[in-house]
Amino acid sequence: MAVFFVMAMTAQKNGVSVASVAGKMSVVIPVLFGVFLYNESVTFLKIIGIFIALVAVYLASVKEEKSQPNKAGLLFPILLFFGSGAIDTTLKYVEVNFVPENEVAIFSGSLFAIAAFFGLIVLGVKSIKKPETFGVKNLIAGVVLGIPNYYSIVFLIKALQNKNFES
Repeated sequence: MAVFFVMAMTAQKNGVSVASVAGKMSVVIPVLFGVFLYNESVTFLKIIGIFIALVAVYLASVKEEKSQPNKAGLLFPILLFFGSGAIDTTLKYVEVNFVPENEVAIFSGSLFAIAAFFGLIVLGVKSIKKPETFGVKNLIAGVVLGIPNYYSIVFLIKALQNKNFES
C-alpha cells in the first residue's frame, strides 16, 4: 500500500509520465533477481535493456530547467522504482515457493482481501482525524478499479508459472 502512496506523490510532484516510467521500468529489479536466484539466462539484450531502463527512469525524472536540478524531486521516482520492483520480485518469490498452480485465484483474492483490510484501517483513521462523507460512487470506483487489478495479478502469476518462458 505504501508504494501506491509513493506513486500518487510521484504523480503529483513529478507528473504522471514520470510515475508511469518509474513504475514500468522497475521490471529491471525482478529480472536481476531472476538471473541471480533462479539461474535465468544473461544475454546482451538483457544487459542493454537494464541499462536503458535505468537511464530512462533518470531522464524521465529530471525536469528541464535552467536552475540546479532538485535532488529532492528524484526521491519519489526512485522510491517508486525500487518499491514496484520489490513488489514484483516478492510476487515471483511467493509464486515459486508457495502458490500451487491451481490456487492462483485464492492467492490473488487473499492479497486483495488483505489490501482491503488495511485500506479500511487507513480510511477509519483518516475519518477519525477529519470526518468526510464516504459516497457510493467511491465504492463503485474502487470495485471498477479493483477488478482489472485482480485479474492482472492472476494473469501475471499464471504467466510466471509458464515453464516455456523465463520470468
